[in-house]
Amino acid sequence: NLASLNTHLRQARNEIRERMELVNEGLRQAEFNRGTYLCIDVGDRQLPDVQAFKREIHEALSYAWTEEREMAERRFMILRLLVERLGDQDPQQRRWRETVLDVRQHVEFIARELDADGGEIEVYRGGAGKSGGQRQKLATTCLAAALRYQLGGTDAHAPSYAAVILDEAFDKSDNEFTALA
Repeated sequence: NLASLNTHLRQARNEIRERMELVNEGLRQAEFNRGTYLCIDVGDRQLPDVQAFKREIHEALSYAWTEEREMAERRFMILRLLVERLGDQDPQQRRWRETVLDVRQHVEFIARELDADGGEIEVYRGGAGKSGGQRQKLATTCLAAALRYQLGGTDAHAPSYAAVILDEAFDKSDNEFTALA
């Protein structure tokens, strides 16, 4: 089961990358600033718990067919500790489990503003250091591309009809950004 879990985590991580490729196709079709567009890269967050968990899984799955007693015992101890920790209901262990099993927390998204030739103009890591208008424009553009992907992919001329609910974060949106979206 640990091998299946490891495979599932890798597949989920790859699925995020594949989905972002489709979102990026939508972003390429929408001008961000005059003559530029956004591209969102998926990077690995270097969370210590996740890194340690991946190493433990690797160690537990390595040497699976060894007949060397010492290696088999070491592997068993790693497996036992992993199983105990994954099943522990202590709040701290539940938070750890959620962190290591939720692949969405293993990645970070970095938006790059590119010119028509693919040259990098600006890099956006979250909204740090950006004005309220810049953050709003970034969020609106990404939201529009994600909605386009969710509602129609890139094959459909127009997305299918669906209700979209936005929370109060968008209640003071600039009309320009609303029209852009």
